[in-house]
Amino acid sequence: MPQSIYTIPITEAYEQTDICPICVLKNRHEAEVIDYLIGPAVMDSDVRTMTNRHGFCRKHLDMLHATGKRLPVALLLQTHLETMTAPREPDCYVCQQIQNRVTQVISNTIAHYKKDKSFRGICLSHSNYCLPHAKNLLTIGQEKLGKLYPEFADGLMTTVNGKNQKLLADLQTFTASFDYRNQGKPLPEDARASSRAVTDHLTGYAE
Repeated sequence: MPQSIYTIPITEAYEQTDICPICVLKNRHEAEVIDYLIGPAVMDSDVRTMTNRHGFCRKHLDMLHATGKRLPVALLLQTHLETMTAPREPDCYVCQQIQNRVTQVISNTIAHYKKDKSFRGICLSHSNYCLPHAKNLLTIGQEKLGKLYPEFADGLMTTVNGKNQKLLADLQTFTASFDYRNQGKPLPEDARASSRAVTDHLTGYAE
């Protein structure tokens, strides 16, 4: 099936086998939103109205500061403080934008799975879905795939469970390496990195 502007980024993300493909697209969009906020959005009244209303979480404030663009960041914070009412509910403009984008990406992925038979094997065999995005795929897949859903759910769960077992084995190898009986034995790299790998699997892959 011919690629479209919606499916090309998805196909490219699935080519990165060492990371959750949905995380690839989420992280890419997160970086784009940060760049936009310190660029054109500084003079966009509609965006500034939204950032004034919602503000930013600590993670995304840190990302804004990390750009080194001190004046745009200061302007975003200044008008946010000027218009903020206290107490306000914890919120974040960037988090909202990312969540909306992830929902759309997953809907597009499910639509791609439904229409393109050649993509189905690629989708189900990817071995590095994080658990949050696997759950999102199952939820939206149940809504949109109809008769294709049972095969999709079985295939995805088989892949995710396989990842769970691999990570558990790596963690067990790592913790066992501290036993005096295993001193001096070489430790595989996957075992060395197992705690971080489990964190990524449970919560999503951060850049």
